[in-house]
Amino acid sequence: MKLLCFLIIISVSSAAVAVERVEFATHYDHPPFILDIKDQTGLVFDLANYLSKQSKGRYEFQVTFVPRERLQNYLVKKQKVVIPFVSPKWFDDVDQSRYLWTGILLMDQNVVVTLAKKKFEYKGPDSLTGKTMGYVLGHKMPAIEPLVNQGKIKREESPSMIGNFKKLVEGRVDFVVTGEMIAKDLIARENWQIRLSISKEPIDVFERRVLISPHSEVGLQKWLNIELKTLMRSPRWRTFLERYNAQNLSIAVPEESDRKPAKVD
Repeated sequence: MKLLCFLIIISVSSAAVAVERVEFATHYDHPPFILDIKDQTGLVFDLANYLSKQSKGRYEFQVTFVPRERLQNYLVKKQKVVIPFVSPKWFDDVDQSRYLWTGILLMDQNVVVTLAKKKFEYKGPDSLTGKTMGYVLGHKMPAIEPLVNQGKIKREESPSMIGNFKKLVEGRVDFVVTGEMIAKDLIARENWQIRLSISKEPIDVFERRVLISPHSEVGLQKWLNIELKTLMRSPRWRTFLERYNAQNLSIAVPEESDRKPAKVD
């Protein structure tokens, strides 16, 4: 009997040790991705919890916040890290050869958000000339960066996206540029539907995928691809999107969204 108990304890202990903890890093500190980091609420936490549960003890995805300006270096230093809801173009990896990537989770677009009473439609970068933009430190906007550098667009810096939107609501900046997914959720969450307007023409279009650091094994990438594809076909994914006002984004995910896995040196 003592031997049996001992074997059971060893078995349970081995199972506990076998759980692989994977850092689920995000540079987002605002809705819809993070609602409250202390309460562990938001889309990033929802996805991390879902994947941990689906792995049945194989993986435990732990959410951590990493500022955008440190994220690139963070990838180099960390042995194993997963970054959800980001685009290959943000990491100079359009051909997906530097990092491992999953298929497309969402199609998003950067849009211009303005005060409704001072509304103007975006018609290319020149339509922003002479205006003041609310800007989050560390974010890159290649399409309008030249005009900013030339002083044709003024830039009011803020440490957070919510701070940017509050400046816009208060009339301290003329516009904010962010993803449609973020804009729609913040506007709905703060009841700014009457006060703010989203330009119809986007600045650019991008994919939201999950990035897996090159130090991770390809098996993690394959497992994530399978689980995420299953999730996207399920009612739960629709529930996630509705919870964060993302069920009616302008661009649908292509049916064939998978690409060849990135090479691992």
